[in-house]
Amino acid sequence: MLDWVVTVGEKANQYLAPAARQRGCQVKECKNAIEAGSFVRDKLKSEGVALFKGSSGGVWLEESIKINLHSTEDDKYLVRQTPEWIARKNQFFSQFKD
Repeated sequence: MLDWVVTVGEKANQYLAPAARQRGCQVKECKNAIEAGSFVRDKLKSEGVALFKGSSGGVWLEESIKINLHSTEDDKYLVRQTPEWIARKNQFFSQFKD
């Protein structure tokens, strides 16, 4: 059973979120991957499963996964974790800070 559809980014929020709602899904629209990862961490049940699917284009969904890992050592298995990529992502996410 699907508990939540969590969308990230303009296109997903514009197209996927309404389609999921029309089909009766609970939907959380997020402005970025950090917000989505935090939401999933708070909602995911014990022994629950989350599918993270992203595309290139500035969504950086691997950062949602990082928030939900059991061990920080597992982040080495994620894409775009070199210092160069981290710097690019830090610059991107700085626009969302309050």
